[in-house]
Amino acid sequence: MKIVDLLQNWDVITLEDIYDFFEETDDVFIVKYDGERNINRYTILLIGSSSRFETIRRDCDNRKEGLLYVLKEYLKYETM
Repeated sequence: MKIVDLLQNWDVITLEDIYDFFEETDDVFIVKYDGERNINRYTILLIGSSSRFETIRRDCDNRKEGLLYVLKEYLKYETM
């Protein structure tokens, strides 16, 4: 599966699908929920294993929006 496949099927993609995708890469994917915060309770991180990029990060309240943002940013580096 490619990142484009995840984005094209966004309405039916699960968090497990995203984890499965990143298991096939050397990049690090983290989703953190911080219930003590009042805003930006989710932190989503992608840490590149190579010099393509260092870190893509999104703090947000809407997990799905945050995931979509991070994956779109990741796509920019995948096509380089």
